[in-house]
This record gives sequence, structure tokens and C-alpha cells, in this order.
Amino acid sequence: MDPEDFFEARPGSWFGGHGSLTLDVQLVEDLRRGPLADRSDLEVGLALTRLLHEDFTTCGTGGGQRLDDESVMLAIKAHRVVLERLGMEPPRLPFRNFSSFGDYWRRNGMSGGGGWAARRECVESLLGPARDALERLEEAEYEAQFKKGPTGRFKNLIFAADGPKPKIVLRDAVNNDVEIVSNADNCLVFTDPLSPYGLTWA
Repeated sequence: MDPEDFFEARPGSWFGGHGSLTLDVQLVEDLRRGPLADRSDLEVGLALTRLLHEDFTTCGTGGGQRLDDESVMLAIKAHRVVLERLGMEPPRLPFRNFSSFGDYWRRNGMSGGGGWAARRECVESLLGPARDALERLEEAEYEAQFKKGPTGRFKNLIFAADGPKPKIVLRDAVNNDVEIVSNADNCLVFTDPLSPYGLTWA
């Protein structure tokens, strides 16, 4: 899921930039009531974290964020609920929208052009840990899909070629023996025996 999935085109507008989009309030409100039917809380939480991170960074380095003060408050509330459902501690933001973010950075000596780096670092320190934790969780979940592996006996593992595509023929259909008859020098052929733990992405 991408941050853009939280937006919808405004009626009668040309769909071609941030100016033609508005937050899908119904979607965000649905998230506060419970998980979506077609999206996991993990992918939703990661996309919301990226949306907030990107928009607060944009706000702090010149403006042009996609959300406004009202919609960013809704996004923050949904973000908090989704992370709590995942058993995570939501970020404690010392501001509730872009206006209060501006007040916050001015009170804390991050004003002026030279304060852009400080404001970016501020957003990263608040939302970066949640993003990183969600990305690690996403990677672990992705890895877990391949731990069981396919049924049957491992026979052939064919990697993508680095160059011209190889020509592969089946020499023995009974034993499932394959042979690379051309462009073999562009292929990675795995011939090591597998351990009892199987073959991992690592």
C-alpha cells in the first residue's frame, strides 16, 4: 500500500498532482473502527507512517504537503489506532497538525532556512523509529512466507539471468533434469546440497 492510496480525486478536477487530491476520510474513519477487509494493518500502518513522515518533512522544508490541518489530525488518529492494534507504541508527536508543528519548531529554535535540517531531523526522530520497526516486521512476515517452502523434493532452482536469457531444455522428464544449452555463462546455477533448514532468502 502506498501513501497515495489514502487519497481520492476531487469531483470535477483533473487528476494530475497534489492539488487534485483529497484525503479519503471514509477510508481513514474505517481504519479507526477496525482492520480493512483487503489490507492488513501492517501494510496500512507502514503507508500511514510514510504519509505522515513525508508530509511533515515537506511542511518543514518549504510546504506543499498533501494533507491540510484537519486531515492530518485524522491521519494521526488512525495511525495511532492501527499501530496499537499491531501491539506497537505509537509515536508521541508534540504537535497535532501542521500549524502546531510550526509553533513547535519556532519554540525549539528550528526557525529560518538553516532550521530545515533540524526540522527534518525532528520528523525523523519522531516517525523514523516507527517506520523502521514496521519495515522490519514487514520483512519478517515476508520471510516467513517462504520458510515452509513448496511440497515435494527440491529439484531445480532457476535464477534470473544477468544478460541474455538462457535456453533451457528438459533432458530427462522422469528425473526432471534440465540443461542450459546456450548463454549458460549469464546464469547463476545453484548446485550445493540443501541443509535441513532449506534455502532462505539470506
